Amino acid sequence: MPGPMLHLSVAKKVNPDASIGFYVGNLAPDAVKEREIKDKVHFYDITDREKAFKQFALKADNIYLKGMLLHLFVRRFC
Repeated sequence: MPGPMLHLSVAKKVNPDASIGFYVGNLAPDAVKEREIKDKVHFYDITDREKAFKQFALKADNIYLKGMLLHLFVRRFC
């Protein structure tokens, strides 16, 4: 389970000149204490997570959402 510093480090490598919204988006999915909400944000409550991930990727049309997308990618593969 990657921690916040890993998420920020990856974000910096992916887009070193990003706005603050990108970095906030990278941290936002873990900034929730309630397990039900955190599971929903990370698509753990969805049977076909890969499909949900792809749909989210297609809709990530601003820097904040792109940061969240990177968070989910790192979370999935680290």
